[in-house]
Amino acid sequence: MDEKILKADALPAKIMVPSPKVLKREVYEASRDARDVVSLAQERAKQIIDQAEQERDAIREQARQEGNTQGLAEWNRILVKTAQRSEELAKDWEESMLRLSVRVAEKIVGEQLRVHPETIVGIVREVLKNVRSGKHLSIQVNQAEAQQVRARVDRLRDALGSSSEIEIVASNSVPPGGCVIESELGIIDARLETQLKCLEDVLVRGVAAD
Repeated sequence: MDEKILKADALPAKIMVPSPKVLKREVYEASRDARDVVSLAQERAKQIIDQAEQERDAIREQARQEGNTQGLAEWNRILVKTAQRSEELAKDWEESMLRLSVRVAEKIVGEQLRVHPETIVGIVREVLKNVRSGKHLSIQVNQAEAQQVRARVDRLRDALGSSSEIEIVASNSVPPGGCVIESELGIIDARLETQLKCLEDVLVRGVAAD
């Protein structure tokens, strides 16, 4: 069976984006830290709202005692608006922190690849565990990482548990740290930025749903 290194300057126009379940350890840990940040932000937002409500109740009681109905309504309106704005600001801050955490994760993975270039082999192997094997697999990786992957192609075949023909394609269209796998069954885009974007979308949707 032949393992080739080819050059490809462009990827197919249509690529299926997989479910973001194949995440690198560094990305997962960064997302866990992001969730901690969100929890703190939510707690702070609750404190702001609780404080505003306490102030509103105090002013309401004072206005009631003074018989100032107009003042009560005005203060109530101001405090409700303040509480709503505080909640909006807290949610915006949560989303910003989540996006920042994902960017940090990207830098962590990039540094891991720089220090341990063989990491790409483990990344490709993990992705292959989620691939239905076909007769022929084309694995596109960054040109600088193609030799690392080719030298360990037997490990990749073990992950498949089959005797599929594996072709390694060197492509500058795939940034370091990811891969695109194509077979007669379809295409999986496991580039780093694709996985991070999936992670970011999932986390931000979680914040929006709260």
